[in-house]
Amino acid sequence: MRKFIKHLSLIIIAGLICYLLFDFGDYCSGVGLIFIIPFLIILFIINIVLLSIYNEHKNEKNKSDRNIITKLYFLCTTGAILLFFFIRYLYHQSYETIWVGESQENNRVSLTLLDDNHFELKYRTNHYGCVQKGKYEERGNYIYLKRKDIIENYDIKLDSVYYFDKDKSKLIPQNRNSKILPFDIIK
Repeated sequence: MRKFIKHLSLIIIAGLICYLLFDFGDYCSGVGLIFIIPFLIILFIINIVLLSIYNEHKNEKNKSDRNIITKLYFLCTTGAILLFFFIRYLYHQSYETIWVGESQENNRVSLTLLDDNHFELKYRTNHYGCVQKGKYEERGNYIYLKRKDIIENYDIKLDSVYYFDKDKSKLIPQNRNSKILPFDIIK
């Protein structure tokens, strides 16, 4: 049990790195990650070195056992991080983008439609960006966004029903009561 507690810091740091880097759902990220991720990686490496030195000098009798345990923890944790990167890469490569448009109201907001009936609504500022994901349904030339919470609680005006114009260069909102500007295709 004590061996597990000593090596728990490796698992926690690796988990934090994975949590900050993987974006399977809604997420926001900013410039701060440029500093946080390298700091955690350096902390992870220092932790491995310190645990190796501690295990090396703790008991001279079982020197080979300690080295094997340290190498095993290092390889398993590094392997898990690499596996998560590989899964993330496969996840992002598995869907094709079928349409990308930018809001006429705010050029920092874009809408991406993917071929698996998912959409991504991206909002960017100078040092920060957020991505909201959800499902949509396409019926003829109409697009129905299924995430009502994004539509109601977002910084820009959104509609739940959009119409593709004849050359599919604009998504025109169908809510006649409000003045929502359409999304133009990004060229």
